[in-house]
Amino acid sequence: MSRHSFSAIWLPILSFLLTAIIATVQHWSAEDMAWSFWLAGLMWGTVYLAVYSATQDSVAGGVYLFVLYFFYFIFGAFLYGAFQFIALDTTGHAPDANIMAAIPQAIAQAARNNWPFFIFSAITTLPDYILDARTVNFVDMGSPLYARDGFRMMILIFLLTGLVLLQVAGFLAIYAILLIYFFPWRMLRPSHALPGE
Repeated sequence: MSRHSFSAIWLPILSFLLTAIIATVQHWSAEDMAWSFWLAGLMWGTVYLAVYSATQDSVAGGVYLFVLYFFYFIFGAFLYGAFQFIALDTTGHAPDANIMAAIPQAIAQAARNNWPFFIFSAITTLPDYILDARTVNFVDMGSPLYARDGFRMMILIFLLTGLVLLQVAGFLAIYAILLIYFFPWRMLRPSHALPGE
């Protein structure tokens, strides 16, 4: 196996395993993990559309970037509300915080506590994103990787908050979500083999 094929296939798998180990050792919280997925999706979606704008259509890329940020703003409000509801259900009172201040604080805390996740997430996500952004046809909105991954992330974040609300063991829920969302399943497909290999 060439060094290139090793980095393309095994490096993402290794980054997943290291993420799971760090999550275990540091006892990542469900709320931090949810906000980490949110922030990673926003960052890598921005990179995706920046590459698309630079290589294919700058006008359309700017429109899609606006839609991306608008979607994540609304989604962040829903995510904040979900954790407010969890706090109300588990402690009897929700934190008294302004949403415009509380969301940046939650994101900053997630980035501070789970910073290895973003490094490993970049390793597993960005190579496919950059390649796809340079070749994707936006006529089929189900085609762009960032759109598909964004919807999958949205579903999994609410699944994570639901598991926490149902008092499923926090780490077991996080580990399951990491396995479903973050494990590079595409790397295991025979069709993912590199050209000429």
